Amino acid sequence: MAETLLVGDGTVVAFHYRLTNDAGDVLDSSEGSEPLTYLQGSGNIVPGLERQLTGHLTQLTEAAAQAEDPCQRLEAVLDAYALIQHEFREAHRGELAAHLHQATHVARAQQQLRELVRDLLAAAAAAGQIRGDVAADELAAFCLHALAAATSLPSKAAVRRLVQVTLTGLRAPMPSGGQERT
Repeated sequence: MAETLLVGDGTVVAFHYRLTNDAGDVLDSSEGSEPLTYLQGSGNIVPGLERQLTGHLTQLTEAAAQAEDPCQRLEAVLDAYALIQHEFREAHRGELAAHLHQATHVARAQQQLRELVRDLLAAAAAAGQIRGDVAADELAAFCLHALAAATSLPSKAAVRRLVQVTLTGLRAPMPSGGQERT
């Protein structure tokens, strides 16, 4: 499983960003240059963004720890991730932090998120609870990209349906003859 503390004080974080206004005009961007690098906890970036980096990844790790079996841990993390995506958009509509967060690629945090989901997928596949015919790295990319759509959904109920559709894509394919595996 991925390490528990994902981004904490004293961690050097690098990310690319694109800052836009409400009309979508690009005000500033790191595109074509080196990523912005800062020391987490030093107060060098927007405070809300710093809190988001620490809190969201810790929340996902805690969600995994509360479930009993590999498939339940996977579902808990995917559900928490999708709700974070949905709620952040609603809570920060029009704020500077939202524009920064939506456009950032936080390399270390995203890598650890992919590793967390990959490890959960591998454990669930090893337990025979999800498909084993696709590499866990590929399935992690599938899950994270699919659940990013939660930012545009109108309700938590819609987010939960999206999680269920994503989980359905992780189930083992039916054997020839059309009968579902048990």
